[in-house]
Parts: sequence; C-alpha cells; structure tokens
Amino acid sequence: MAQTHDEVKDVGDFQQLTGETSLHGIRFVGNKDIATIRRCIWTVLLVSSLSMLGFAVYSSITKYYQYNSSSAITTSPNDVITFPAVTLCNYNQFRVTEMTEREKSFFFSDYMEPSFNFTPYNDINFTVTLLRISHRIEDMLIECSWQYQPCGPDDFSTKIYDFGVCYTFNGDSSNPLTTRNAGDVTGLILEIDINQTEYGYSVNNAAGLKVLVHQQDEYPLVGTFGFSVSPGFKTQVGLTGEQVGL
Repeated sequence: MAQTHDEVKDVGDFQQLTGETSLHGIRFVGNKDIATIRRCIWTVLLVSSLSMLGFAVYSSITKYYQYNSSSAITTSPNDVITFPAVTLCNYNQFRVTEMTEREKSFFFSDYMEPSFNFTPYNDINFTVTLLRISHRIEDMLIECSWQYQPCGPDDFSTKIYDFGVCYTFNGDSSNPLTTRNAGDVTGLILEIDINQTEYGYSVNNAAGLKVLVHQQDEYPLVGTFGFSVSPGFKTQVGLTGEQVGL
C-alpha cells in the first residue's frame, strides 16, 4: 500500500526532529544514515533509560505519600548538677503578737517619709528587732522533704534581704546539694503555714510568700525578681540549669 502524503510528512518531521534535537540518544534513533543495528541498540538503551526514569519517579512519589518518618534517639547518663538555692520570704514582716506598742508606733507609721522623726527611736536595734518580730521558719514550716529525705528548720539559713527577713534552703556555696534526677518528688517539697493570723499592717498589702530560685553565690533580690506563692494552693516550679545560671 502506498504511503499517503500526510504519513510521509510525519516521517520526515520525525527524522528532522531526531536529527536536530539536543536530547542525548534520540538523534541516533531516527537518523537513517546510521546503521540499523546501531539504531536498534540506541532504541533499546533509550527505552530502558526512560523506563528506569519512570520507575524511579513512580517509586519516589509512592514513597512520599506513605509519609514515613524515622527518629534517632540517643541516651546518655545524667550529669550531676548543683541544686539551686531557694529563698522564701513571708509577705508580712511583723508578727503583731510579738511587737511592743512602741514598735507598732514605728513600724506601722510612715517612717519612709523624709519628714519622719527618727530621734525617739534611735535606741532601737532594728536588726535584732526585725529578727525577733518577723515570722520564724520554725512556725511556718509544716513539712519539708528533699529527695525523699526529711528536712527541717535547721536546713534553712536566716538573712535580711530587700524583702525583709527571709529563709534560704541550700544556700551554702561551699557545700551545695546536688541532684541527678528530674521531677517534683525528687526535688524540694515544702508545706508552709504563712501564719496569717499574725498579719498586721504591711507595705506589701498581700498574703503569701515571695520565692526566688538563685545561685548560692548570688545575692537574692527577692522583692525584684521573686515570684509570688498564694496561700491555699499547690505551686510547682520546674527549672533547667540555664535558667538559674548553673
């Protein structure tokens, strides 16, 4: 059967395409000047390459839509880290039942005013007085536990800071406590009675505790950086070493 004009034109166009294209291998398939066996070999190679490309694309798409994921987990032993110091202060600084009338007239007055007359109170030793009339850790501490072991008032040091008389647990920088494990039950657990029946006039006008977690060699600015703990609630504080500079 004789070829039609369109068929001859299509064949000529295909041969022209294969002879001029820059796609590798195709020009060797449609070029009649090349030996038939060589054209057959190139055809097999070209078809094989296209088949492998199609299979690779199909496999990649199939694998992508499977949404597979992998996780790499490594374990390492816990390092021993220094447990921070914990300083707590009662919002109320003066136990009314321990104050004399003269002390009440001073501490419950506007002694911060520039015009206040301190002369009648010059004989008062304010450090001794504050330590006597402030809340005592022995009265506030109901329960204390450190890593399953009981602790008590003797484990706290008494200091006067910017928030008044405060108590610090693990404040000894020469022999600080250390820990390996995280978790609330392996840290410090305190149950505190704020002795609110002893509250009198206070510039803080609040009830509860002011608490600061800090390094042992750091002067605790409790009033500036401490956080408040309200009475009647359980408060949990979780920290990392970076947060306290350890």
